[in-house]
Amino acid sequence: MPRLLFISPQCLIPADAGGKIRSSDLLKGMKGRHFELGLVMPQPASGPALAAPARAELCDQFWSWPQRKTPPLAQRLLGLFSPTPLSVQLDDFGPTHAAVALSIAEFKPDLVIYDFVHADILRQPRYQHPSVCLTHNVEAEIFARHARKAERWTERLVWKIEAQKMRRFEQRALARHNTV
Repeated sequence: MPRLLFISPQCLIPADAGGKIRSSDLLKGMKGRHFELGLVMPQPASGPALAAPARAELCDQFWSWPQRKTPPLAQRLLGLFSPTPLSVQLDDFGPTHAAVALSIAEFKPDLVIYDFVHADILRQPRYQHPSVCLTHNVEAEIFARHARKAERWTERLVWKIEAQKMRRFEQRALARHNTV
C-alpha cells in the first residue's frame, strides 16, 4: 500500500478555520482507502496534547512538534531583514525540522504532501522523495493587496517587502515539487 506523508505547518485539530477544514477533510477522505497516511504537524501551544481518537480520524501514523510561540516583536522586526518571508520564518525552527526528519525516516513515504507553500521550508534536502504542494492562494498576491490597502506608509512598505520576498520564495518552493 503506498505511503503518503502529509506535512502541515499548522495544527489541524480542531478544524475551526477554512484551511484546517480543507486539510482535515482531505485526510479523512483518503484514510482507509488506497493509502497508508502519515501526518506530521504541531501540537497546540496551549491546552492538552491532541487526543489519539482525533488523530486517528486523520491518519494511520502521527508525529508532532511543540507549536512555536510567537517570537517577541524585536525578533520579528529583525526577521524583516531576512530573505525569507516572515510568515515562513515562523515555521522554520529546530523541533519542526527534527519531527519532519523523523517522520520521513520512520515512515519511508512514497509521496510527501506539503500543505501550503509555507511548509516547503520544512523540506528535508537529504531525503529524495516525490512531492506535492497543496496551495490554493498565491500568498505574494495577498501580501501585495495588503500593501495597497495599508493606511500607513510604514505598513505599506513592510507588506511590499514581504510580498517581494514571498514571490521569490513561492517561485523557488513550487519549482521543487513534482506537482502543485
